[in-house]
Amino acid sequence: MFLIICEGIETYNDTRGHRVKLRVGNPHSIDFSDVSMTLGYGNSTFISLLHEVNVPNPPVIEAASWTNITVTINPSEAKDMRNIRIQLSLKTVKMK
Repeated sequence: MFLIICEGIETYNDTRGHRVKLRVGNPHSIDFSDVSMTLGYGNSTFISLLHEVNVPNPPVIEAASWTNITVTINPSEAKDMRNIRIQLSLKTVKMK
């Protein structure tokens, strides 16, 4: 289980895209590395299953801390930002 906060969404590239600023909270005493992250987006939950962006090289999600991640979605429209879905896949864990 992780905690995820959407810190904000801003226009990018002269309004042809958006940047989504996320904070991922790790309440565990374990570091997670080799993480793959996908962000789905759209004006409904169904559409967010069809439109996805793979986050390149997400950082290590360190134990007992918050990690800032910015995702660029280009092209996109404002209506596409109504529903955002995050999926994390974890491959490597490191006990502290």
